[in-house]
Amino acid sequence: MDYHDNKMINYSEFLAATIDVKSFLSASRLKAVFNQFDTDSSGKITEENIFLAMQKLGREMDRGEIHDMIIQHDKTGDGCLNFVEFRAIFFNDKELEELEGED
Repeated sequence: MDYHDNKMINYSEFLAATIDVKSFLSASRLKAVFNQFDTDSSGKITEENIFLAMQKLGREMDRGEIHDMIIQHDKTGDGCLNFVEFRAIFFNDKELEELEGED
């Protein structure tokens, strides 16, 4: 994912990586990915969760980029991403219906 090889993943690199992810994600796999980012098992992904999850992967993300990503996709306005908001990053409504039919 780190195309610039600067040991950081910026927002555009993160989104580019998600495009490839669509080809192998099922609903259960997407939930497993969500759980990897939900480092405190709260059912929501916070900015700190993303930061810690990326550290575990040996990658650093700029906290400002993480904040911007959360704000962009946080439809409930609670400052974090629930599973519905998380999966909407990857799939539009039609794709979500198809994905849910696979499990």
